[in-house]
Amino acid sequence: MSFDARNLRPVNLIVVRHGQTQANKEGWIMAQRHDLPLNEKGMEDAVTVAESLAEHEFVNQPGLTVWTSPLKRAKQSAEELTKLVDAETVTCPSIIERDFGTLSGKSWGELEEMFPGFKERDTLLRYDYRPHEGEDADSVRRRTEEALSCAVRHCRRHGRNTVLFFTHFGIVGMIYNIATGKYFEAKNLQHFAFHVTYEDGWWPRVEFLS
Repeated sequence: MSFDARNLRPVNLIVVRHGQTQANKEGWIMAQRHDLPLNEKGMEDAVTVAESLAEHEFVNQPGLTVWTSPLKRAKQSAEELTKLVDAETVTCPSIIERDFGTLSGKSWGELEEMFPGFKERDTLLRYDYRPHEGEDADSVRRRTEEALSCAVRHCRRHGRNTVLFFTHFGIVGMIYNIATGKYFEAKNLQHFAFHVTYEDGWWPRVEFLS
């Protein structure tokens, strides 16, 4: 079932990618199967992004809910924000990183050599890692859409208008595609956030915050 925000009050979603890990620095894929913590730079960036977000008009308000992937790198990034604002934290399995299956632990370069065009298919959301005991893009889209629907229902139920997702590059890219129809290619970015507004079945606002 595709995400549908029609007839709902406007909802602001702040989507945040976690800070850097050692795997990010070295260029190999953690996906779901390698639950590494943030490295020193990742912790520094998490503090910087949290301080910036805490001043944002939609974040600095009562009744805020922070949804985080169950993986350490996302939870650590979220914790830096919750030190600064009064927020409820919810662990959301639907926004965990994609499962690359047995390809996890390999570098992007290795995978491009093994499967020419690997990076392009990943960027264009045409990936299928099921032959390697992982997920395909359609499965990731379905669970991402369900998380978005849950976030909107949560806001409606509690009379709120903002939810933050602390998640991973693959989920960030999927949300960006759902909102804009475009493909997210900024793989050089580490820790960043963007703001999406859902209103009456369309997405009038998509902007990068950091």
